[in-house]
Amino acid sequence: MAEEVRHIQIEINRVKQTLDRLEHRISRIQMKIVGETEKARINRLKEELMEEYPKMKFTTKSLRLLKLVGTLPYASLKEDKETISRAIAEKYM
Repeated sequence: MAEEVRHIQIEINRVKQTLDRLEHRISRIQMKIVGETEKARINRLKEELMEEYPKMKFTTKSLRLLKLVGTLPYASLKEDKETISRAIAEKYM
């Protein structure tokens, strides 16, 4: 009985992960439909940051970070850590 419950829990986790990946893919497709390229999103974000912090410098490393997390769709504070972790995992796995 306990073994059966464990298998069901494992399957539920797999389905949740699949749904998370699909939701992220939908977000990326929706962003493409709008027509804004990744480079344009990063440049827009850089401009916003420069308005707030005029002396800010961007390194190759910081631009890579912006590319990973700075252009993700909006996520609430509660979901933010999970969204960023998922994006990084998708990029490198």
